[in-house]
Amino acid sequence: FSTMTLGKNSSVVLAPGANVTIYMGGDIQYGQYSYINDGGVPNKLQVYSQGSLKFNQGCSFYGTFYGPNGDIQYDQTTNVYGSIVSKTIKLDAGACFHYDRSLSRVRHGVTGRMLAVAWKQT
Repeated sequence: FSTMTLGKNSSVVLAPGANVTIYMGGDIQYGQYSYINDGGVPNKLQVYSQGSLKFNQGCSFYGTFYGPNGDIQYDQTTNVYGSIVSKTIKLDAGACFHYDRSLSRVRHGVTGRMLAVAWKQT
């Protein structure tokens, strides 16, 4: 997808047993009280993004987000369960992040280990 915007009171529901991977070229914005994989297993939803992620008030997200060049903003009372990689993160009052320790056991690639594939000195 290039961009994704969910309106107020939207839901993204995964089919039972589904593993979903979303690749984003741009920004994601979830409207107030949007629920993404609500109550689901975080490793079943993986989002890779070149853009930023914004949660409006009262959202719930169960998944992983990898956007090392993007910015993340949580508005009030948003809860995220899983893992997040971003350039910056801003949490408003009442916003919470809950890291899912079981994600450390998720295997990626052939070795199952994180490997450095590039390095940039700044």
